[in-house]
Amino acid sequence: MIFDKSQTPQAIDIPFNWVADYTDGTNYTEYDFKTRKANDFYKIEQDKIYRFGLIGDSMKFYFEMKDGHFHLHGKRLDVVLYRWKWEYI
Repeated sequence: MIFDKSQTPQAIDIPFNWVADYTDGTNYTEYDFKTRKANDFYKIEQDKIYRFGLIGDSMKFYFEMKDGHFHLHGKRLDVVLYRWKWEYI
C-alpha cells in the first residue's frame, strides 16, 4: 500500500497523482510508476478501496474508508457536521 510507505513516490507529469489502495494490499495509481503510462480513473474498483487520495511533492493526502478519517500530510482530520441539535460524523 502506497500510503503506508514512509517514502512517498514522486508524482508523474503533474504535481499530484491520485492513488487507490485496495484491501488486498495492491494499489491502482493515476500513472504506472514503471511504464509512466496513464491509468483510467473509471477503472478503479470502488468496492475494494481501503484508502484513496493524492501523493506528490513528498506529501500524502488521503481518505481512509474503514473509519472515515482524512489524513493530510501526517495529520488526521475529522469532519463533523452540526445541524440544529444533532451531530453527524
